[in-house]
Amino acid sequence: MAEKPHKNRSRANLQIKVGGLLVSPMSRSRTARDIRERFGVAVKDRREALGLTQEEFAERAGIHRTYLSDIERGTRNLSLVNIERVALALSLKISELFLLAE
Repeated sequence: MAEKPHKNRSRANLQIKVGGLLVSPMSRSRTARDIRERFGVAVKDRREALGLTQEEFAERAGIHRTYLSDIERGTRNLSLVNIERVALALSLKISELFLLAE
């Protein structure tokens, strides 16, 4: 559960403790890896473990190869529909894919 921010801080300096980690929600720089990056690494690792090229995997998932590349680099914020497509193409449950991203 997030702690209440101090009242005398401006929004730019706001920091909240989440899961033992100090996060600045208004800041672009983060100390921990962004969920999009962790998710992308998990997708790439699993794809490579299955011996699939990006092209093969993208076709299997029903998404464009360049979109997949963006996912693996952590630059895409996927919809639930695309998360499900990716998980199914990796022969994983959605929950299992997110566990790999932790």
